[in-house]
This record gives sequence, C-alpha cells and structure tokens, in this order.
Amino acid sequence: MTDWRLSLDPAQPRDDRWRDLPEPRMAGMSGPERYVAHEGLIDAVNTALDLGQPLLVTGDPGCGKTELGDFVAWKLGLGRAIRFDTRTDMQASDLFYSYDAVGRFHAAQLAARPEASVAVAEIAAVNFIRYHGLGEAIVRGSAPGRYERKAMLPPGFVHEAACRSVVLIDEIDKAARDVPNNLLRVMEKPCFTVPELGHRLIEAEEAFRPILILTSNSEKALPDAFLRRCIYYHMPFPDGAGLREIVANRLVDLPRDSGLVADAIALLEHLRTRRRLRKPPGVAEFLTFLLTLRSNGFTPRDRLSGRDRERWLRWARINLLKTREDQEGAEGHFDGIEWGRGTAP
Repeated sequence: MTDWRLSLDPAQPRDDRWRDLPEPRMAGMSGPERYVAHEGLIDAVNTALDLGQPLLVTGDPGCGKTELGDFVAWKLGLGRAIRFDTRTDMQASDLFYSYDAVGRFHAAQLAARPEASVAVAEIAAVNFIRYHGLGEAIVRGSAPGRYERKAMLPPGFVHEAACRSVVLIDEIDKAARDVPNNLLRVMEKPCFTVPELGHRLIEAEEAFRPILILTSNSEKALPDAFLRRCIYYHMPFPDGAGLREIVANRLVDLPRDSGLVADAIALLEHLRTRRRLRKPPGVAEFLTFLLTLRSNGFTPRDRLSGRDRERWLRWARINLLKTREDQEGAEGHFDGIEWGRGTAP
C-alpha cells in the first residue's frame, strides 16, 4: 500500500505525497446502472409515464429518492436527469430560469464609459439569463431554431434537436406554497414566460413535454390541488434483504452474504430502531461505513460482533453519526446490539 495516509508523525512528508492518494471510492458506487428499484416503485414510475403526470416520491433521507431521476432517464435512453434543488427562499420563476440583474447593471455601466468598446448587443438581457430545471427542459422540448431566431437563448446554450427530458425537483416541500401551485399550470401546458424578455412565451411541443419527478421529505404539507395532480409513492427504507441487494450492486468486491455485511446491517438497524438519534444513518452512511472498513483492513469474513470493539467503533462513529449530539453519546449508542438480526439467510 502506498504511503498516503496522514498520521500524528511530526516528520515532514515528501512533497509529492499527494500523488499517492487513491481514486475516490464513493465515485465507483454511483451511477443509474447501480440503482436498486423494486416493483412498487417501478409501478409508480410507469403509471406516471403512462398518464403524463408528475411523480411525487417521499421517504426517509438516504433511501434513494434523489437518484431516481437519473435512473428513469437512463432507462429511457435520455442520459441524465436535469436536477433542480429547491431552496426555501426561491420564487416560482426560479424553477425555469435565473436572471443576473446585477451583472447586467455593471455591464451597462462599463459600456457607458467613453473609452468602452462594448457593443450594445453584449448587454442585451438574454445574455444574463440562464435556463435551468423545468425551463431548460421546456426549451429543449421545442423545435431547434425557434427561440434562437427570436434572440431568446443565451450564448452557449446548444439546442440542436427537440427532445424529452427528465426533470428531478428535489425537496419540493422546502419551497413556499406558491411554487408547487405554479407547477399546476405547467402540468397542464409546458410553458413559461420571461418578463425580462418582454414577457415572451417559451413552450415545449406536446410530444416533448418534460417528465417530472419531485421528491419530498414531508417537512411541510403540500397543497391538496397539487397532490391531486401527482402520482404518489412512499419509498420505504430498505430491509435487510434490500440492503444486501444494494451492497451487491454497489460494492462488487463484498459478497452480500458475508459476515461483515450481516453485522453492518445489524448495526444499522440497531441505530435506526433502538436509539433516538437526531439524524439516523441512511443507505449512504451504511455504504461509506462498509467502504471505510474495507479500506482499513476488514475482510468479508471479519465480524463486528467479535471482541475487538474498538477496531470498528472509531469508523462507525464518524461514518454513521452525523451530528455533534449523536457523536457525544456514541459509546451508549453501540451497546446492546442484536447481532443475529443482520445474519444473512
């Protein structure tokens, strides 16, 4: 093994030690081809696609809601989903585009100077607009050239053919109430207006309307009218068999029926069901815990239920406990684990 790990040794390391850093292990686990979907979720996706309605997915953090968009896009041959992360301070128009008013103001000030050589066209409003989320999907669902000819696409926006897009709006429950209400109109007709461009309309052709997936952590109730227009699915947290399937798909060098996996599942279930943690660990934490164990010499045959508790406890604390309060009570959280609960069948 190359000497890249940091230590308490006060000696000065060689200057190029960083070159021995390994490839990020988490990167090899991601990708829609490694996503684990079950029959109920597939039924919900197919129903939403068939009816042309948005799919609203709820579930505990870490159960796989956010990755669903890329999985659906990959299955449909559409590449990656267009992802939009909801903010508490966003406005309804942010679902479609952003406008850099400050940037345009500064550009206009520079252009007004006598020595400036900036062309008037360079400070046009369209140069300071960025389409994203639903806005990008709607533009891409229109005939190429339609909005270029009207000078409504910013420089660098490449649009060569009309296509469908999967749009994932993550944590829609964070937004103000007018944001999901604004989506009702888009569900009827995929279009939006841009006030900065003279309130001109941008719309997608019906055959290329966006495929919309929304996630919610159920932190705030969504409007009833909005819920009526969605297909709904609650994604349960994986059980032991589901966790083993995820391990088989994402950690290919770790057998799903190994003792190490069985004990890690028992530990995860213990923390989630028998301890009142501020932030219970999810699937992502479970996988990083297993990766860390493997990086530190644990083999598939090793058991956490053995006597050398301190050997794995240090890695469990930093991977599975994600708040200061939870880490301060770490010793007690790992008492009384029923190791047999995670035994592979």
